[in-house]
Amino acid sequence: MSLPSLTLGRLELRRFFRGRLTRVAVAGLVLLPLLYAGLYLWSFWDPASRFSHLPVAMVVEDQPAKADGKEIHAGADLAKELQDRKLFGWDVVSSEQAADGVRSGKYYMSLTIPRDFSARVASPSGDGTPSPAYLNVHINGANSYIISSIAQLAFNEVSAAAAHKAGEGYFDNIFMAFGTLGDKLREAAGGAGRLADGAQSAQDGAAQLGQGAEEAQSGAGKLAGGADRAQSGAGRLADGAGKARDGAATLHDGLGDARQGAGRLQSGSRKLSGGLDTLDGGAAKLAEGSAKVAGGVEKITGLVDKTSAEVVPILRRYPTLIRTSALAVAEGADVLAEESVKLPQETREAVARAVKARDDLKAYLAGPGKDLPPKLKRELTQSADSVVRVAGSVYAYVKAHPKELAHLSVDARKLAAMSRQLAAIPDLAGIVVAAKRQVDKLNSGAQQVADGAGRLADGTGQALSGADQLTGGLGSLHSGLDKLSGGAGRLGNGLDRLAGGANDLQSGLGRLSGGAGSLESGLGGLVSGSGQLQTGIGELAGGAGRLADGLDQGAEQVPGYSASERRDRATMMSDPVRLDLRKQNTAPNYGTGFAPFFVPLSLWVGAMITYMLLRPLNPRALAGTAPAWRIALAGWLPAALIGVLQMLIVLAVLRGFSFFDLFRIGLRLEAAHWFGLVAFLALATATFVAIVQFLNAKFGPIGKVLALVLLMLQLTSSAGTYPIQTSPEFFQKIQPFLPMPWVVQGMRHLVSGGDLTAVWKATLVLLTFLIGALALTTLSARGNRMWTMKRLHPSLRL
Repeated sequence: MSLPSLTLGRLELRRFFRGRLTRVAVAGLVLLPLLYAGLYLWSFWDPASRFSHLPVAMVVEDQPAKADGKEIHAGADLAKELQDRKLFGWDVVSSEQAADGVRSGKYYMSLTIPRDFSARVASPSGDGTPSPAYLNVHINGANSYIISSIAQLAFNEVSAAAAHKAGEGYFDNIFMAFGTLGDKLREAAGGAGRLADGAQSAQDGAAQLGQGAEEAQSGAGKLAGGADRAQSGAGRLADGAGKARDGAATLHDGLGDARQGAGRLQSGSRKLSGGLDTLDGGAAKLAEGSAKVAGGVEKITGLVDKTSAEVVPILRRYPTLIRTSALAVAEGADVLAEESVKLPQETREAVARAVKARDDLKAYLAGPGKDLPPKLKRELTQSADSVVRVAGSVYAYVKAHPKELAHLSVDARKLAAMSRQLAAIPDLAGIVVAAKRQVDKLNSGAQQVADGAGRLADGTGQALSGADQLTGGLGSLHSGLDKLSGGAGRLGNGLDRLAGGANDLQSGLGRLSGGAGSLESGLGGLVSGSGQLQTGIGELAGGAGRLADGLDQGAEQVPGYSASERRDRATMMSDPVRLDLRKQNTAPNYGTGFAPFFVPLSLWVGAMITYMLLRPLNPRALAGTAPAWRIALAGWLPAALIGVLQMLIVLAVLRGFSFFDLFRIGLRLEAAHWFGLVAFLALATATFVAIVQFLNAKFGPIGKVLALVLLMLQLTSSAGTYPIQTSPEFFQKIQPFLPMPWVVQGMRHLVSGGDLTAVWKATLVLLTFLIGALALTTLSARGNRMWTMKRLHPSLRL
């Protein structure tokens, strides 16, 4: 009776679940594809994201260069940007260290920024032909085949970054700036020309200011001179008025005496008519008294004549001058009174305007683009400071004398009022002449009285007949003398006021003369400062003119690139940085590059298959008395010979051979060291066989699975494709403890060439693995001499 297929299948599976080892085997079978796929995908999941772990040497030899007056550090800037980008694990070293590191395999490659990198990058800004800059890349293909492709892609990005950083945008802006620079220089030249014109206008204005200041100074001098002359005339007027006032007082006193005498004479004449008996004695007394009266009147008349002789000519000669001078003094005094009140404010504003003008000048001179000679700047600043000092000194003097200014204003107003009163008198000379005529009449009457008294002494008859007439005449004389005395008093009062006004006028004119002198001195400083200002502005105008000429010449020298020239240069500079790629020990093709990875893989697989057919240890030898090491060596030698034969066949096909030149078989692999390659791979084959033998001798059927797992770990950590630094850290940690990565690394150097130090190092490591594996197999052989039921009837057979 036959069993159904499902039942047979269930029974077969049930057999695997009877023992613990078989259950583990089933679990291993289920998880083996996952382990295979997981390890491979994990190792190669995203190697590009770990390029920053690749050790790459960077050599910066660049020297700074100058372009358009600026220092360019293109090499240092590029190095910093590459380090910031972390494209590779950059290590900045010297050129010798970089060369040694690439040769020995410490660095996968090196990047050198040459000495003339900045100079070449900046070359388009000059007049010559721009030359591209180069980055020198050195790659040793013996370290890794795919590193060349990685470097090519990565350094294309480096070249593009460097080119765009130092090239098209920067230099296109410079070339475009050439076109506008000339226009800007011409605008600046125009501005400098306008500055020169403005400076010329300012110079003309300064000249006019100096001329006006000189005219004002001259006018102030004339005012001071006129004030001095007016003061002198006012002094003479005051002296003459004083003398006239004294004469009028004397006249008034004499007329008083004459009036008293005339009164007494009139009383005596009345008594004369009453008694002729006493005529002789009275006549004699009358003659004597009339003589005295005549003498007194004579003296008064002489004094009046003398005074009028001095005063009247002056009054008649200068009536208009006196009136005009009085009115001019009144107007000047009004102006002086008003300006003395305004003087502090006006001088303070003048100081502020001077300070602002000086500050504006300094700010203009210190502004951008005012590249004037230092001497010119210094002289302009000193001129402005001189003007400020002059204005400040005037303001300081005015501020220090407020009371004097107030008294000056009050006195000036009083002087104006008195001068107007003096100018209002119509005829000063007429008044004095009329008073003199009255005195002359009085003198004539007194002389007549004296003559009559004499004649009376000669004859009383005539005196008696004329007594009535004398009485009437003496009454008229007394009345005239009263009027004359009143006029003389009024004349004295008027002359007294005239003398006081003349004195005040003299004092005010003295102050006016002093103020005019100070004004003249200040205007002298202003004239000097305006002269310095005119000189400085003249130098400014000359400098501005030279600046305009220089800018015009500079604008002519600036190259004005056309649109096509700018486009050509910008296009050439769009790729100013290029790679000078130097590959060392590179594989000619993809197959040669990956042969160091696939050949060790094939040898390991050959060792695994060999021990699927051969027994790792001979059971009969184990049952005998042969030493364990001999049993181990006897189990290893046949497999090793088969492995070497496998290796030779693989290399023969890779190298290729022909049959009588009829046809050729093989891939034409080119190796730098064929004999070394054969010997090295023979050692690797022997090592792989020893390791697989140990796994099979120690663990039996499980050892075959362990050999497969070990194969997976070696494939993912041998850096057969991408460098080991691009794999997760786990694979980097286990790599040194596995034999296949050493075989891959040594074979690369034997195939591609280069430093053989890595080959010798790998040889020592493989010998260590070989001796160790054989030693462990010997120990396993010693242990396998003990037979158990489990060994006789294993639960799992492969």
